[in-house]
Amino acid sequence: MGNSQENMERSTSPPTEVQVDDELTVDGILQSLINGATLGDIVGITQEQREALYTMGHFHCTQGRYKDAINFFRFLLFYDQWEIRAIFGLGCCLQMLGQFEQAQLYLGLTVMMEPTNPASGVQFAECLLLSGKKAEAINILDKLRSEFGIFPQHEALMRKVDALLQFSINSSIAEPTDRSE
Repeated sequence: MGNSQENMERSTSPPTEVQVDDELTVDGILQSLINGATLGDIVGITQEQREALYTMGHFHCTQGRYKDAINFFRFLLFYDQWEIRAIFGLGCCLQMLGQFEQAQLYLGLTVMMEPTNPASGVQFAECLLLSGKKAEAINILDKLRSEFGIFPQHEALMRKVDALLQFSINSSIAEPTDRSE
């Protein structure tokens, strides 16, 4: 996951208070979801419990136990579909297992959810590159370079962008393989 680990470690914004309908009826649950609640809000999973789930997923990911990490990230996303760190973590784990098409869905979602965070775009471009989608990866990397390259806080990330661009230009990328077995 390289420099993208900063994406997984950043804190999420504090949860906003949402009105949860006290009636656990279909209509009550639907109304709560319409009002912005997550399933975790409805069933009473606290922010601390959600953070613990994320922490366990992140721990397993950093230990190279991607399948275990995926279980934690998916469980968390079941209860909080807006947890961008879990979406990103899930995408990274799938990428590390060679499941590039699935990884691109999750990593692409993080780019759409947080377009001002270049770390998501870099990880997405890397996944595209690894899956043999060289032209798409180069396009994204060029866009990241032009949009974020002028900001000193993104200097390390831009070095990764440059390295990925150099790699994509100077190499012929082999067919990707699924490493999930």
